[in-house]
Amino acid sequence: MLLQLFPCWNSLAWLKEVPPYGGASLCCETLCAKKSLPFHELFAILNKNKRLLIGFISKCSVVWMPSADSSERSGIVLYSDSYITFNYEVAGEGRPILIIHGNGPDHRMMRGCMEPLFLPQDRYRRIYVDLPGMGKSPAPDWITSSDDMLRAVEMMIEALIPGERFILIGQSYGGYLVRGLMRNYAGLIDGVFLLCPCVIAEPSQRELPPHQVMECDAELLKELSAADREEFTSIAVVQNRRIWERYSREIIRGLQLADEDFMQRVRADGGYAFSFAVDALPPFDKPSLILTGRQDSMTGFKDAWKLLDTYTHATFAVLDRAGHNLHLEQEGHLGVMAREWLDRVGLVT
Repeated sequence: MLLQLFPCWNSLAWLKEVPPYGGASLCCETLCAKKSLPFHELFAILNKNKRLLIGFISKCSVVWMPSADSSERSGIVLYSDSYITFNYEVAGEGRPILIIHGNGPDHRMMRGCMEPLFLPQDRYRRIYVDLPGMGKSPAPDWITSSDDMLRAVEMMIEALIPGERFILIGQSYGGYLVRGLMRNYAGLIDGVFLLCPCVIAEPSQRELPPHQVMECDAELLKELSAADREEFTSIAVVQNRRIWERYSREIIRGLQLADEDFMQRVRADGGYAFSFAVDALPPFDKPSLILTGRQDSMTGFKDAWKLLDTYTHATFAVLDRAGHNLHLEQEGHLGVMAREWLDRVGLVT
């Protein structure tokens, strides 16, 4: 499913009325008093005040755009000369859960590990997004830092679930973005699940264990291409066929779509870290879950312990025989702990 947001980088002009599409009526309203106001001037004003920016996005009108493989239909369009496109997939109905993958893969990574946890009677609307520059979401030129990436996710929230209470799940870099969302949305968030979260943006400043392989199928590794073998063994702690098949299906396919130049641009000049002190945000007192891998050599587990001061109702676990692919290598423990967390979230009213 494609959600298209059109930031008017050239000029706003006025929004015209659009005919019904797919059974949903659409009526655009004039968002700018001066019909020819250059959008960079408008954005400069909005960007100084996040609430104004979010309010601007929330006033965009809705158009339904069904995808070929989903009965869900949702979208929002703000007309302009240039645009960004968010790809996302929705499963289930009920309380919204926004689920954000890490740096490089796409939404299939999180769908693969989360969907098996939900039961038919669960009333949750799971929204799996492709971050800009990953999966089928192209990389717009205006995103040059994690601050900008966070702004894009905030636009997504205002487009899909404006004003609604929701739940957040984030893996690795997605977990970093989840923590950033607390700045403007803490009052609407009913629960948080951080999976192998990025706590410190700068890798050289992280406290990391060495890469340690706990299980290795030498025959499997011989079957892989040199590129696949390097990719898999550089991160996998449990290197067997079951893990490889899921890694190939749920992660590598997404990595092949990622815009590497775009992510390098985000990392350049210190842009990977937020410009604000994310660790200084007020404590979050709703049900939380923080899962880390004992052998995670990418984001580690020791830095995440400090998050307990912020997430005051968090369950924290360090799982052995698990690296950054904890969701693959310890799927049983993940399932049990995630269900317990959902039970706690279900008590939030």
